[in-house]
Amino acid sequence: MRHILIIDDDRSILEGLSFMLLRNMHDIDAVCSETAEDAWEQLRFGAFDLILTDVMMPRMNGLELMQKMSRAGINTPVIIISGYDNFRFVQQAMRLGARDYLLKPVDIHELVAAASRALEETQSAAAPAGPRPAAQEALTALLREGDSRISRENIADALEADASAPIIPVLAIGPKQQGSALSDALCPQLSKVAGRVLCVFCEGKVLAVVFSAQERAVQSALQGFSSAYPVGTVRSRVGTRIQARELPSEISRLEAEIAAQYFDIALSPYESAAEAMNEMTRAVMQLDASRACVSLDQFLGALLAQNATREYIVRAFTGWFYTLVGEWTEMIRVASRLNLTEYDLQAAVRQAASLSALRSAVQGIIRRYVDELSRTTDRQTIQIEQVKQYVKENLSGAVQIADAAAVVRMHPNYLSAFFKKNTGMSFREYLRAERIAKAKKLILETNMKLYEIGDAVGYPDPAHFSRAFKQVTGVAPQKLMMHHE
Repeated sequence: MRHILIIDDDRSILEGLSFMLLRNMHDIDAVCSETAEDAWEQLRFGAFDLILTDVMMPRMNGLELMQKMSRAGINTPVIIISGYDNFRFVQQAMRLGARDYLLKPVDIHELVAAASRALEETQSAAAPAGPRPAAQEALTALLREGDSRISRENIADALEADASAPIIPVLAIGPKQQGSALSDALCPQLSKVAGRVLCVFCEGKVLAVVFSAQERAVQSALQGFSSAYPVGTVRSRVGTRIQARELPSEISRLEAEIAAQYFDIALSPYESAAEAMNEMTRAVMQLDASRACVSLDQFLGALLAQNATREYIVRAFTGWFYTLVGEWTEMIRVASRLNLTEYDLQAAVRQAASLSALRSAVQGIIRRYVDELSRTTDRQTIQIEQVKQYVKENLSGAVQIADAAAVVRMHPNYLSAFFKKNTGMSFREYLRAERIAKAKKLILETNMKLYEIGDAVGYPDPAHFSRAFKQVTGVAPQKLMMHHE
């Protein structure tokens, strides 16, 4: 297994590079870091076969990381991936020993070829490898991959020199970007009460293996560590005395206990998470914070009824934030004014240490949105957006202007003139445009048949669907589907 470290301050690029490599190369794993500082800590405690790094990043950039590696004698091959076609950057990267300099957006074939070439050159040029820091590597892999990938024998072998006596594992979990800081705070506390401590971290998780210490002393040291952080920010557990080969299962148990701490409130089950999410969006757009918060509890109740994991809940809210901002252009301006873009919202949800904290954070966000919208948005804009939202949610049905008028408490004839005056389109034209836009998206992104797509967007008659689609797009849906295939 070859280990690749990918560094970029753009999470979407990180995930894209990781996906491309894992899909197109064999016998590799990928570790992602959003900062050069975190990558440096990864390099200190783990061995990698290849590094892919951006150049321009906050605080420490990619070239500065290469300089630091050179001073520390770390000769792992590096490929630069940058959006800057700057000769000075290229020249400096090559002087520091970069194997390649690729420009964003990266061509997948070019990326795979460069990575494969660097790995092959390193393997053929290397002398028989000396021993890696086996203990740190095994423990880091345990944090990253869990006990399904790390055998008890591997852990026992890695810790053999230090495992003559039972060990006490300590696990702490906090915000991902604070992994290095957590490790730096925890290990000195434990070192005060133990003969030896082995400490590693990965993506906000810190694992310390304590040798020659009393459990009570370790618990006391952990209290001192936890007091340095705001309540709820970091969650930790001390395991029982075990043999080294029992460490994988003990870490799984500790992680389960910490996860159980997250779900600290009970909510009534709700049948449909999608329905609750749509109602939450509608309530925000109608400036009804109280109703939105009721829908929030229904949404959480539906997710809990599905036994959703913490990570799934975070992803669900990330999706909702994108939907909320995307449904209404006014939301983009509000988000910018409040410093509550989708990235800020994601961070608020990810850093919530418990379900109650997440709930409070989202309630606060909803109220801030509604207050700002109420203060800065005129009523006509709100009513138009409410009508548009109603249309988007009912594309598969027989949408009538009378039904949309009821949503905003207008007479249908008045809404017809009001809508055209404010959008430049008649209600019927807007409905058709939205239906065809969704149909096009379904053709390009799904494997649905054309008659299924027609049904999904309110055209049960295939001939009617085909005529409407061609009138709007200039191309028949059959032709678009054939071209896409």
